[in-house]
Formats: sequence, structure tokens, C-alpha cells
Amino acid sequence: MNRQKLNIQFLFKFLFIFIMLTCSLILAGCLAGCTGSKDSDKLKPADDYRNAETDVLRKSAAGQSVKDSICAGEANEQKSKQEDVLSEIDEMLVQEVPPYNALFLLDKSISIMDTKKAESAADAVEKLLKIYEIKYGDMFFSDDVEDYQKQLKDFAQGFAGINNEEITKEQAANIWEEGLSSLLDEMYDSGFKLVNLKGLWTPVIDYSRILPYVKYLGDDYAAGIAFKAMESDKIYRIDETVKVSWNEIASRIISAEDFLLKYPQSSKYAEMAGKYYDYLSVYFTGADNTPVIDDDSGKFRDEVLESYNNIVNNRNNEKFFIYKVITNYLEVISSNNNIMNVSVLDFIKQSYKDAEKNFGIKNPYLLQAQLKLLLIYN
Repeated sequence: MNRQKLNIQFLFKFLFIFIMLTCSLILAGCLAGCTGSKDSDKLKPADDYRNAETDVLRKSAAGQSVKDSICAGEANEQKSKQEDVLSEIDEMLVQEVPPYNALFLLDKSISIMDTKKAESAADAVEKLLKIYEIKYGDMFFSDDVEDYQKQLKDFAQGFAGINNEEITKEQAANIWEEGLSSLLDEMYDSGFKLVNLKGLWTPVIDYSRILPYVKYLGDDYAAGIAFKAMESDKIYRIDETVKVSWNEIASRIISAEDFLLKYPQSSKYAEMAGKYYDYLSVYFTGADNTPVIDDDSGKFRDEVLESYNNIVNNRNNEKFFIYKVITNYLEVISSNNNIMNVSVLDFIKQSYKDAEKNFGIKNPYLLQAQLKLLLIYN
């Protein structure tokens, strides 16, 4: 009996131990499965991130490619528009159509053009303006058309406010003669003004019309147009009469020389040098109806000497060739009792040569200036 009882107890212990071991194994397996699942879950977000990052980069690259394509397309379209505008203006120049067509086109298009194309367009427009300066002049002076000069003269005499030097666009609106009125409308729209030169009403280019273009041009082009606008605003010499002060002439000489110093490689260099020489000649000897000397005494006029001294008394002018020339000129004048004589004229002649050497370009007005000196000699 006791033996049977022991066997039963042993059996229960064995079963208990077997059950505990089995539970332990099962529990360990569950824990291992759970742990593995957590590790897998920890790795999954990283994998997803890397996959997402790859997708973002792929989409970003594709988006950048599309953006680059759009930008390239816009750039090509912009370039095409510029070339179309330039081509159209060039064709207008070839066909010699009235300048207002090119001006109106450039007004609305120059802002989209790069600097070089804008300069080419401005050059073409200026060439067209110079062609029409001759064409309009022929229309006003030709015997084959109505007597525009007589009509303008009658109008100027009968219309209050005209100073007999210029008829403005606003004043011309009161001209009722159909042929003349139509011509004037076209002329003003084409960038011209009507001034009295040598007793004849004459169309001249009004450079203030293209002055708004300068902000789209290179510095040398801008400076050149600004200089011409200043000239057309106040014509300095009419019928061998100087219409501005000697100080104004000095200012223009210095402005022209400043251009020559700043832009020696400019395509406008020779043109500006020509203007410099023209002003220099007048500053030295005056014009036929406005000489620098008094006709009776042969002495330099006080206002001329004052202008010469204004140049040398301004230290900002020391860098300019004209400063050195006028400084020496004043010494020669003073040593000859302020009288225009052979010594003074010889100095002027030498100064013309020195100017050519200094600026490296021939003086287109040299022959004219030398003839003027010969007349003064005699």
C-alpha cells in the first residue's frame, strides 16, 4: 500500500515537472517570437524611410528636370522674341519706313531685350532717324510740294508764344493746312523737333525721344545718347552764331572728354571725339557771328577769359587734357596782352595736333579749323 502511494506521488511529480518544462519552452518560444517581431518592427520604419527618401529624390529629380525644361523653353522663347524684334526693326531700316513705327515697337519691346540686342536695335533706330532727317528736310525745302516754309512763317508770326526758334508739337496742333499738318504729325511722332536754322524751319532729331532707352543699354551707349539729348535740347550753334554760353561749351567739352577717358574701346569713341574737336574749335576761336575777341580791340572778351579761368580754377578738371591746354593757353594769352595774335594762333594750331595725339584719332574738323585760323591771320 505504501509502495503504491509512493508510485502515485512520483508520477504526479513527474507530470508536474513535465508540465512546467513544457510551459517554459512554450513561454520562451512566445517571448522569442515577440522579441523578433519588435526587432522587425524597429527595422521597418528605417526601410520605409529609405524607400520614401528614394521616392522623394526620384520625384525631385524628375521635377527639377521638368523645371529645367520649362526654364530652357522660356529662355528660348525670350531669345526668339528678341530676335524677332531686332529683325523687324532691321527690316524697317532696309525699307526706310517712317521712324515712328520702329520707335513704337521698341517702346514696348526693349525691356525684354538683352543689352547687346537692345544696343543693336537702338543703332538701327538712330540710323533710320538720320535717314529721315534728310528725307523730312527735303520735304520742307522741296519746290515740288506746297510751300511749307511760307505756311510755317505765317503761322509763327500769327501765333502767340512762338519764339521764332522752335515750333513745338503742342503749338503745331493749331496748324490747319492738311498737308503740312499731316507731315508735322508724322515728323513729331517719328522723334523730331522743328527748329529755325538760318531762317528756315528745319526738322532735327530730338534725342530726348530715345532717352528712356538708356537704362537698357551699356554705359557707353547710354552716355552717348544722354550727350546727344542734351545737344538736341539746346542747339549750341545756329547760322554761325553761338547760342549757348561759353561756360556751357566748356561743360560739353569736359563731358565729351570724360566719355573718351572712360570708354576708349567704345564703338561710339570716334563719334564723340568728333564732337569734342568741334566744340574745342569754337572754344578757341568762336564762330563767325560770335568771335572770342572784340572786333575793335582784338582782345579776348571778358566772358571768354572768365570761362577759361573757370576751367583751370576747378581742381576736378585736372585729369582732363583740356585743363592742361587752357592752363597753357591762358599763359600765352596773358603774355600777349590778351590780344589774338600770331603767337596765340600758333598755340591753337599746335593744340589741335596735340589733341589728335592725345586721343589717338584724327580731327574731322581740322581743315575747317585751320581755314578759320588763316582767316584770323589775315
